[in-house]
Amino acid sequence: MTRILHGFARPVGKLAAPFRWLLPGLIMLALALGWQAQKADSQTGPVARFETGHGDLVVEYDAASNEWEFVVEVIDGTVDGVPGVEEEFESTDIRIVIPLTTREARPDNVPELLDFDPIGIEAGEDFWKLPQTETEASAEDAVFLGIAPEGVPTGVFQDDTVTWTLIGVQSPSGEGDFSLYQDAVPGPNFFMSSADPNASPGLPQPAGGHDHFNYAFTEPGEWTVEVMIDGTLLDGTPTSSIGQFLFEVVGPPPVRFQSGHGDLVVEYAAATNEWEFVVEVGGGTVDGVSGVEGEFEASDIQIVVPATAKEPRPENVPDQLDFSPIGVEAGVDYWKLPQTLAESEAEGTAFLGIAPEGVPAGVFQDDIVTWTLLSVQSPSGAGHFSLFQDAVPGPTFFMSSADASASPGLMQMVGGHGHFNYAFTEPGDWAVEIMVEATLLDGTVTSGTGQFQFHVEAQTPVVVQSGHGDLVVGYDPAEGAWEFVVEAEGVDPNGMPVEGEFDSETVYIAVPLTTQEARPENVPGTLDYDPIGIEAGATFWKLPQTETEAEAEGAMFLGIAPEEVPAGVFQNDMVTWTLTRIVPPLGAGDFSLYQDAVPGPTFFMSSADATANPGLDQSVGGHDHFNYGFTTPGLWQVEFKVDATLLDGTPSSATGRYIFQVQDTAPAQ
Repeated sequence: MTRILHGFARPVGKLAAPFRWLLPGLIMLALALGWQAQKADSQTGPVARFETGHGDLVVEYDAASNEWEFVVEVIDGTVDGVPGVEEEFESTDIRIVIPLTTREARPDNVPELLDFDPIGIEAGEDFWKLPQTETEASAEDAVFLGIAPEGVPTGVFQDDTVTWTLIGVQSPSGEGDFSLYQDAVPGPNFFMSSADPNASPGLPQPAGGHDHFNYAFTEPGEWTVEVMIDGTLLDGTPTSSIGQFLFEVVGPPPVRFQSGHGDLVVEYAAATNEWEFVVEVGGGTVDGVSGVEGEFEASDIQIVVPATAKEPRPENVPDQLDFSPIGVEAGVDYWKLPQTLAESEAEGTAFLGIAPEGVPAGVFQDDIVTWTLLSVQSPSGAGHFSLFQDAVPGPTFFMSSADASASPGLMQMVGGHGHFNYAFTEPGDWAVEIMVEATLLDGTVTSGTGQFQFHVEAQTPVVVQSGHGDLVVGYDPAEGAWEFVVEAEGVDPNGMPVEGEFDSETVYIAVPLTTQEARPENVPGTLDYDPIGIEAGATFWKLPQTETEAEAEGAMFLGIAPEEVPAGVFQNDMVTWTLTRIVPPLGAGDFSLYQDAVPGPTFFMSSADATANPGLDQSVGGHDHFNYGFTTPGLWQVEFKVDATLLDGTPSSATGRYIFQVQDTAPAQ
């Protein structure tokens, strides 16, 4: 939920990108014919998310009233996490999810044979493709989406044919491209392309027909695709309508800036009058990797506010100290990313400044820019953010979502730099939207808006360094609910006991430096280690399969166990684990799961090789051990899907995430 401040009504995370109208002549024709468009921006209720399964973009026609309707028909899919949905939705009431697993590199062209330019990017660049085939959609855990004028009756239109035409797209940045095509021989056949009108002839289909396509998107975020359907009645009268379909293209998650020095920076290009918001990290820890230096786009990085930053809000002192703009009562806990280097080092937090260092001097009046809080997006929708400095006699507030009178904004000299306290009143993921404005020398006011992301930790994650543990999944038949946990009987990096059952996302499983080894050579026909994801001889980290090796390396002896899934609930008493996603440190690296066997390793999961990623079948109540391979150090998020079939034939599944801390140094004693 977004709370709007100071009268600015643009929601956090929604870029106000205009529609790119592609065929204005057709729009005017449709207007003349009196079409009724279904507008996404008129949607007032919650929008459902169509995540996996089979569905169709459907158009229906009522000959008696000459009215068209655009719907999304979910035939057997997962909507808002609920599997097995069979329902018809208005086209602007549901958003079709294109998962990160569908991202791939655009193929090269082959002259006179293959032309992929209408996708809208260069060969080798990544795009997202909702696939044409059910096999590929199932492998990528994506929607298998058809296009179907199934609600158009036969015997109404000439040649029983209607035509879909791309009218406009609204991409997250306003610069992205959408295309619709089919794989064919010798090359792809495009029906729609926002990048190339010559490759956007439209899609004719027979009334009552149905077909499948590739849907290509060039950037992550929320999209609206507007299409026109038209046909010619038997008496020669043309009729048409325009509708919108909504898509959510899932991008890679942001990296996490955990500790060290960094700045929220704004940059300004005078030649283009463009502002850019970035986070500069100067030797900090990002995704568990220390010593990182670099500049990240604000949307690509999340600043961590650890549980060690939590403290009770101080009491007010009349006429001296007023902490009310923080947004909680005195004595109530809040989280404070601290202003001073000493406090940030003591708490293990980021030492975060604000800096218009990328704004040139001599461009703005008085060389001044002003930062203003526009809106905040808190986990509950009721949390508060504030920015203040410790001063004498009391704190000076520059931003407060709780008190507009304590949110005057922050004026800074261009090229300047300052440090502040950043206060948050609840744990979870936050988005803070800022406007920066300044007055050019000729008196023209210019401004830009940016969004910074924060993750406020509810508690300090437990790190289990060594001992015995299991990745466990449980199932409650009464609730139809799955649970992912870590069972541990070990010690933390300081040798303190870690025992019990933990939620899978609240514990870090250490993969110590001692587990690092060289990837073995392949032996043709016998040994194949390529699914690990690196060349032979390169080093990787291997959490070992055997207890002897784990004890020798001071590592976890880690099993996988559906021990809390009861017998007699699922067909054949079997569950299947599948690797659905990894989030490697700084976006680079591969994960694998395999067992040593004769004659060679048996791989169950590999992010590097889809052919070595079949999944892992286990008996309920079972337990086994494996090698876990990681190719880079840092914090890893590894996501598994567990699925099984109930005795009545109903499929049941859930996704869980485990976190691994792959260490490139020995833990401090």
